[in-house]
Amino acid sequence: QLHQMPQIVKIMKIFLLGLLLSCVLGDPECQEPFTCTIEVGGDVLNCLQVPSDQELGCQLQLHSDYSELYIRYSLITSLDGTGTGAPRSLDVSFNRQLTSVKPEVFQNDKMKDAIFKSNGIYSFPFTYLSPAKSLVFLSLLDNGIKVLPDSIPDVPNLEHLDLNHNLIKDVPAGVFSSLSSLKMVQLADNKIASLLPQAFGFKTQGVGVDLGWNKLSEFTLDVFLSSSLPRFLDLRENLLTYLPETTFRPIIENMKSFGSRASLLTSGNPVACTCDLRWLYDWGYREREIQNFVHVSCTESAREINIWESKVLHDCPPKDQLEELNST
Repeated sequence: QLHQMPQIVKIMKIFLLGLLLSCVLGDPECQEPFTCTIEVGGDVLNCLQVPSDQELGCQLQLHSDYSELYIRYSLITSLDGTGTGAPRSLDVSFNRQLTSVKPEVFQNDKMKDAIFKSNGIYSFPFTYLSPAKSLVFLSLLDNGIKVLPDSIPDVPNLEHLDLNHNLIKDVPAGVFSSLSSLKMVQLADNKIASLLPQAFGFKTQGVGVDLGWNKLSEFTLDVFLSSSLPRFLDLRENLLTYLPETTFRPIIENMKSFGSRASLLTSGNPVACTCDLRWLYDWGYREREIQNFVHVSCTESAREINIWESKVLHDCPPKDQLEELNST
């Protein structure tokens, strides 16, 4: 047995050397130790071009105590968590093979910003958001999302939800009604052609709504609750041909109370400068402050112009005379 001792000692030395290297270099399973690097005084962990889910998991175990985590331009298919850190800001963007996000990602009551931009998350698991009590901003821009859930659960501090540039066709009634702190919802550049009553049944007044670059041919007041009219409404580049007074007067009247934060945008719609818009034209000249936030365009002589510049509307009979003429 004595003659075996040198070999045993040699094996022990190799084992201890391997253990030492593991402590110095990190987990030996990590094949590319520099795909995730600490930046800005150890506060930011930047993961770039990570080649696999396994490699990302390994990398995240090597680092801790970061307040911002960036995972971009990688070949990951699933995000299973954020490692040992509890980042306040999470940016997972430009990972086109990423289709799945696990609940562990949102089991972080410190997270304030979560950005999932230009991935392949066709169906986002909104039910996983509940533990993220501090979340203020969530962006799902450009993921190919087609369907929204019937309801998004309460995320008590969520103020801004960005769903721009997806493939959403329908907005379920009351889908945002549980979001008690919501201030802005962006649905621009989707495939929305019509809206259900109370689609934007918010809990609070003055939420901003961006519906630009969709396929809306009409817009009615009942998409809002009377107690939750918007302070900001973007309807640019849709298919609207008419801006009815019954819909837009209450919205504009409500916007007046929000001062410089109010805005109504409708350019890029096939709205003609006809006497149907005289109600708004007259109102804007009676109350000039309306012109500061109501940015409505119409087509006159084959040219889109600001409503306040229209010669046709200027020459229309006043609204009361117009109603009398129409009744006869």
